Amino acid sequence: MTVTFTHTNESLNAIIAGLEPSPKDTILAVGGSGEQGLALLGLAGRVTIIDCEPAQIQYIRKRVEELQKYDWRSFLQQRADYFLTGDRLHQIREKLADLEIVEGDMFDFAQQQQGHSKVYLSNALGYGRVPNREYIQERLSRVAKNLSARGLVYVANHASLVEHSERTLFRYLHPGEDLSFTSFLPPELELDLSLTQKARQYQRSCWSPAVYRKF
Repeated sequence: MTVTFTHTNESLNAIIAGLEPSPKDTILAVGGSGEQGLALLGLAGRVTIIDCEPAQIQYIRKRVEELQKYDWRSFLQQRADYFLTGDRLHQIREKLADLEIVEGDMFDFAQQQQGHSKVYLSNALGYGRVPNREYIQERLSRVAKNLSARGLVYVANHASLVEHSERTLFRYLHPGEDLSFTSFLPPELELDLSLTQKARQYQRSCWSPAVYRKF
């Protein structure tokens, strides 16, 4: 049975702090509930939301329709804490023409498409499976292939990736100690410690975000 994710428990502020979206950015974002991609759209130049589950794509399109119709009540059933801050709702609505919603595999899409400067992966790397180091490295390499120089990749589950690649139980690591493990990164990516720490100032739940930068 497919479960539709109707909201995220990630901090949207953490995602914004980690990726620092700007009008010059073209961003690829894993779909999920769509809130993450829409939050990025409010500040970026263009956003493509990608998800392999048809139900998630349908749900994201429904949320976009709510924005188009000024149906704030329906849209704000989730994450009003973020979207009601400042003029964010209107900023996002005004930029809906710069949003593309695609059904497909994020890693295939990132490998085939060019021109993106940042990628939001959430926990797509390893979701639904127990990944090993080779799998993690290969998927990140595919994501980085067409990423622009100095481009960024945001993951929500760095500690989990450490656990699977290093066979180290991350729950026994001291806070922040997981950031000393980066051997699973492909040669073209490195940890951006400054942006990672900015993201972690906002994300205080079960997630352990990290930002990787392309050389």
